[in-house]
Amino acid sequence: MSAAAGAVGQIAGQLANLAGCRTVGIAGGPGKVRELTDLYGYDVAIDYKESLDALADERVDLYFDNVGGEVSQAVHRRLNVGARIVICGQISQYNARRPQPTFHPGLLIVFRARMEGFLVSDYVPRHEEAAKRLGSWVSSGALRWREDVTDGLENAPRAFIGMLNGANRGKTLVRV
Repeated sequence: MSAAAGAVGQIAGQLANLAGCRTVGIAGGPGKVRELTDLYGYDVAIDYKESLDALADERVDLYFDNVGGEVSQAVHRRLNVGARIVICGQISQYNARRPQPTFHPGLLIVFRARMEGFLVSDYVPRHEEAAKRLGSWVSSGALRWREDVTDGLENAPRAFIGMLNGANRGKTLVRV
């Protein structure tokens, strides 16, 4: 999971753990990496700002991609046969003058892998079901989250830019 300490990654990783998966989270900076294991229960946490070499021993069955670019390229080289790649975001590419090609299509052939985009709005018909399950996990303490709150609408642009640059911890909110 890339951007594992962000709003989506912190929840998706915990849901994977609840489903019995072994989870590897990738985030930037020692504080975020520590939170991945200590707060969100990731089995392994990797700081991409230090090195992606820690991925060398990992083989990937499912990759939830929030970042694209260099981080995703490193993960794609470690796919298992039959792997699945879920693309939820490409934050590293949004403001790039020349976006990097993140994936070599030949890898889909070599690993017989599948890649699919993900939008939560595709699952609106299951909202009630999800709310019940998530609510029970929140109530029991099995699901945790962190919010990064900025005060004042006038500070919203700063909060948004900070989120795009990875300065946030968890969900970025602006209190008005």
